[in-house]
This record gives sequence, structure tokens and C-alpha cells, in this order.
Amino acid sequence: MKAFLFILLLSTIYTLDIKNASEFIEKLRNENPANETILQNGINTTLELLKHYLFYTVAAHPPPPPFSDNYFPELDIVKMFKDIKTNNTNYFDFGNEFTRTVFKLNDLHTSPYFGILPFEKYAYVCPIYLTSRYDKEKNIAKMYGSFSFDVKYYNYFKNSEHVIQTIQKNLNTSIKTINNKDPFIFIQEFAGIKLRNKHSAYVFNQLTYTQNNFYIPVDYDELTNFTVVYANGDNFTTEYLVQNNTATSNDIMFYENEDDNEKFVNYLNNYNDNLNSFSSNNVFASLPFKSLDDIILEFEEKNGVKGNNMFLTPIKIKNKNDNTINWTYSYTSLDNQLVVFQCRVDEENEVNVMRINNFGGVSDSDPSLDVAEKCALLFDENKYRIVIIFPRNGGGNPIIGYNIIRLLSPYILTRNTLRIKKDENMEKFIETYNIYNLFVELNSTNKVKGEYIKDDFIQEKYGEKIEEWSKPFAWRVNQSRIEKIKKNLKHKRTPTEIVVMTDGFALSAASIFMKNVYKSGAGIVIGYNGNPNLPDDIFDISQSPSGVMGLNGYKNVYPENYEIISKYGIDLSSMTCIATFHEFQESHIPEEYDVQIADKRVKIFKFYDDIYYQEFINEAIEVLDSYQENCNPNHTMLVLFSDECKFDDKLLHGGFKCGSDSKWDRSNCIPVYCDSGYYYNKISNSCIKYPMEEEPGKEPADKKIHIKNNLWMIIIIIVIALAILIVVGIIIMYKKKLLCFNKQKNLIPDDYEPSTNLIRDSQ
Repeated sequence: MKAFLFILLLSTIYTLDIKNASEFIEKLRNENPANETILQNGINTTLELLKHYLFYTVAAHPPPPPFSDNYFPELDIVKMFKDIKTNNTNYFDFGNEFTRTVFKLNDLHTSPYFGILPFEKYAYVCPIYLTSRYDKEKNIAKMYGSFSFDVKYYNYFKNSEHVIQTIQKNLNTSIKTINNKDPFIFIQEFAGIKLRNKHSAYVFNQLTYTQNNFYIPVDYDELTNFTVVYANGDNFTTEYLVQNNTATSNDIMFYENEDDNEKFVNYLNNYNDNLNSFSSNNVFASLPFKSLDDIILEFEEKNGVKGNNMFLTPIKIKNKNDNTINWTYSYTSLDNQLVVFQCRVDEENEVNVMRINNFGGVSDSDPSLDVAEKCALLFDENKYRIVIIFPRNGGGNPIIGYNIIRLLSPYILTRNTLRIKKDENMEKFIETYNIYNLFVELNSTNKVKGEYIKDDFIQEKYGEKIEEWSKPFAWRVNQSRIEKIKKNLKHKRTPTEIVVMTDGFALSAASIFMKNVYKSGAGIVIGYNGNPNLPDDIFDISQSPSGVMGLNGYKNVYPENYEIISKYGIDLSSMTCIATFHEFQESHIPEEYDVQIADKRVKIFKFYDDIYYQEFINEAIEVLDSYQENCNPNHTMLVLFSDECKFDDKLLHGGFKCGSDSKWDRSNCIPVYCDSGYYYNKISNSCIKYPMEEEPGKEPADKKIHIKNNLWMIIIIIVIALAILIVVGIIIMYKKKLLCFNKQKNLIPDDYEPSTNLIRDSQ
């Protein structure tokens, strides 16, 4: 995960050890000739570990989506890594090539580890900050440039005077090309990071191109030949700066006040340390995606500090106090102290709003449900529609997603199955991860143990290759409590009253959430941001809905690899290990390869921030209004709920399907959900009771009724049995003449009186 945890971080940015990129890279190349044996051993170890990679077989011939046969590249993983140059090279070039090769897997959960050079200590800085502006009337987006930081520090750049004059003169002139590329393509293709979707790559690289460390694998030419050409013909050529953060200096300070400066430096260092504390003990490692500006604002708000005399700080942003959004409830992760989600009622716009920044960590499953309940009950006080906004969501704990969507879209019971590939280390894997009690057997509340996955493998064919998947299991969700909360809701929203806004990045747990919303028909999915010059019909709503094993997890599962990684410092810092499948799909395609295109893409080409709140809300309301009549015919599970739709199975409910004319077909009813406590199985077109684990110390009413009914049955059976015994006894005694009905002899004396101490005597 290290490759993605240093986004826009300059943890010790107050250094003066700054060079132009060409000077820095040449110095690294000359001072660090590589040991070929070490590099080759690193490659070999990586290939050994990749045999256990979840999609090792699938990646060679990935299942294509319906709209494209070549959407996913076919990867020969062995050839990819064996082609990396290990002789007559240096650690900088090798590290760059090795990292690029790992990125070619198009899987942000599988990350490079290259510890020979501390690349996280070297930050490269772009000379221009790019901002897109969209003209709705002309339906065109253009790119503009501004200073990345205070002008007085531009003297470090090559051709600094000309660079300053050109940027200043053209603040309101659109940019034609950067390095001979359209500026939007420059961002999208930066550092060779393509991901599986071009829009997602664009969103990811909106952060990476400005300031980063060398775990983002930038080519020499990208850093050393940086040419910007404006629409009016003006241009400049310069280089990136590279900053060595291992050497510090107090000559330049963030704040003039020494106490404030010291506090901020400590704040940055602590933030960086927290990001580096990732281990296998937290399988839900979410990406915080905070820019340096975000960190500065957070620091100033927490410490009451004002002023921004800062070095290498991106564009000065508007004071958020001028556009404060008051969130009624907010949940902060117990694991990483990041704000997970927030909610509020917007009376002015008559909508309920939730912002989901990430999905927290392993400790947040139950505590987050407390706040999710508060948000659901807050929204339940009105009949307003619901808007959910995802800003660069880096994932985390999927259970938090289930908690939220099942309360906000209560008619739909979303569900996934999980599988791991058949592997000699499967039991070790389950033992390592089962300590969190994260998983349960499918259609059961039993915790998953090693023996559960020893048999019943299923085979899937990918091209000519066969992959074997384990028996399915599921996330352990507190559904009994969710059902209890849902029963108290008075104003339940239908899916067409809920809209979810995604920038397409939506990684890991965010992807599981997003794909659940789409595939279960729990809401309308809106896409925003992405490359404005790319078509809408390839805007995938999320990526990498899978589980990840971190570097320290190899200690238990793959100890031999861990030892070699420690010795040579070259391998993977994390690896995808759990595949997610949607319960109701007709095939066994992992959701990693199951593409969903947004219902609607709105013309917002920027990151979400609270200062843009109204712009996002306006677009969301417009889509919600349009869905009273219009719809997306490709979203087959999203229906217009109606009581007119009746089905033979009384547990089944649904609504009108979207017609080919993108209007609701009021003559075509389809089922999509079942009564509370049941999930709809699309394959069998039936309602199946959802297994629910009861909360500790609580006995459900239906269980009490069941016990009461059983008690009466037991009493009745005992009475009948006693009666039978008495009758049989009488018959036997009569036949043996131990009992007779002759009145000639009284067997009981006339003066007999029963003992009043019968019970006491018997005791």
C-alpha cells in the first residue's frame, strides 16, 4: 500500500535540498549502480508470490464486458516481470520500471515494494497547477494553469523568470498542450498509470501529477522536459523540482511564528507516520487522499492557527469559513482518526445529504452503525429525497457500507459472496484473517474456519485456463440490529428517491458499496469528474472490489517470501487475495471484472469539496426529478416502485421496468426485493430468508414464541403419554387380577384417611 499512501504528502517539506529533476536523477543513477543478483532475486521472489495472486489466471484471459472485447488487457504476468532489466542498470531506473510493471496489473490493491532506496523521501513537484473549467453553453471543458505555490520560490525552477511571466500572463488563457499532449490526456496518462478505467486514472492522477514521491513511477522525460503551450501560442519549458526530504533546514518556515511552525511540522510528521503504519492487522486500509491544502486547513482548524506563509503549497483556496456546511452527525474512524461519513438535512434544498469519505477500519463495524442509525432516523423525520456523495473514496471496511445502504435504501437487501482461489496456503490464510471474525459461512451465521473451504471448489474457465474458487462465504453483518432499526422507520425511501454520486475512483469497499447499489437497484448512480473529453458510456462507477493482504501478512501465510523481501527489499507490499461476487448475478465473474456504467454523468469536472456543495446538490436534484419519468434501460434492477405490481410469491415486490425508450414501462412489472428479512435471488426468482445472528444477551420475540409453542407441545405430549401409561397399567393389572371391579370386597378400608404430610413425607 505504500505506493498509494503518500499522495501529495511532503512530510518534511521545510528542506532546502532542492534540485531540478535532471540533476537529481543523474546523481541517483551515478551513485547507485545496481547489484544484478539482488535485482534478479527480487524479480524471482515477486513471481513466486504472484502465483498466489488472486487474479493470476484470470488476468491472462479476463472475461470481457458486453460492450467491448478488449476493455481489459490480457496480461502475461511472467513475461512482464522477466522483461524488467536487471543488468547494467541502477536502482533508480530499476525501481521505476519495477513499479510501472506492478501498475500494469491495473490493480491498486497489488502494490510494489522497493526498499533499497527510500523513494518516499524524495518528492517531485510540478511547476503548474491545472484546473479544468466547463462551459455548459458551449458544452466544452478547457484546462487552465496557475502557480503551484508562492511565486518567490519559483527561482528554483529552470528558466524561472520566463516561467513566472508566462504563467502570470496566461492565468485566464486555456492550455493547448502539455508535453505535446492534450492537457486532459497528460493527466490521464501521467506516470503510465492507466488503471482499468480511463476516467478513474484521470481522477487518481489529478493528485499524482502535482506533488508526489517516486513510488509513483515517473519517466525521466516526463520530469525533465516539461513544456506547456497555451491557446494563444505562448509557451514555456522547464523541469520538475525534486526535493530531498531526508535533509532538513530551518531557513524556510511554514509559519512566521516558530511555535506554529514547530506544531505544523510535528503534525505533518505524525500524519506521515500514521500512513506508514499499515500492516496486515488492519485489512481495511483506506486511502485518505488528502492534499497538502486539506492537511493545512485541518491543522489550522484544530490548532486555531491563521496565515499561509507556506513553502511549496498548492493553490491558495477559498476560506471554507465563507461556505461552511454544518453536518449534523459525523463518524470518525477508531483506527485511523479519519472522518468516515457525515450527514445532514438540507432544508433549503429539501434533500437529505450524506458524504462518505472512506469506510474506516476493522474496529468501526459496530460503532459506525450507531451513527448510521442516527443519520437514518434524522432523515426519517422528513420525506425529502437522499443524496450520497463520494469524494475520492479510498475504501476501508465493507461492513460500514452494508450498514449505510441497508438503512438508507431499506427495501433492498444487498448481499455479496466472497471466494479465494484454491491454494496450498488457504487454511493459513483463513486462520490469519479469521481472528477478526469478519466472515460467516454462506446462508449461515457460523464463523468461517479452515475446514469450511477444504472442498466443494468450483471451476471457471478463462480462455484456455481453469481457475478453482473456494466455497463461497460472506461478510458478517449485524442484520438483526439493522432489521430492528428498519422497523422503526416511518418514511422509507424507494430507490428512485436516492442518488449516489461517484467520481469513478471509488476503491475497494467503496466499490463494493457502489456495485451493490447498482446491481441490487438500491439507487440511482451518478458519475462526476473524470476526463471531460472521454465518452460517458465508459464511465465505470468504481474499481477493485476485493480484499487485500499487506506485507506483514506474509509473515504468517508466505513466510519464505517475507524473509526474501526483508533481505532484498524488492517485492509486493500488498496483494489482492479475496474476490467479491454479487449474489444475484448469473455468472461467476469476479466483480473486479464486472463493469457497471453510471446511470447518468453530470457535467462537474472537479473533486468534491464542501465549497462546491450547492453545485453538486443542484445536479443531484435535477437527476432525481428526471427519474420520475426517465430512466436508464441498461440498469435492469432499478425499477419505479409500484403497488400495482403483483407476483405469485407474496413475499416478492417490485415495480415498473425501464423501457428501451428510456421511459418507465408501466405495463412491465419485475420483482426486485422481498419482505424484510428476506433477500431476492434473481437467479431463482425467489425470496430466501436471510440468516441473522442475534445480538448478545438478547432473545428475539419470535424465538420466545417458538419456545412457548414448544413448551405447550411438550406438556401435551407428556399428558398424552401419561394417559396411555395409565390405561396400559390398568389393563395389565386387570389381566393379572391385581385389580378388579367386584363390589363384594372393598379393597380400601372405610376408616382410611389420606396423610396431610404426603408431599412432605415424599420429600
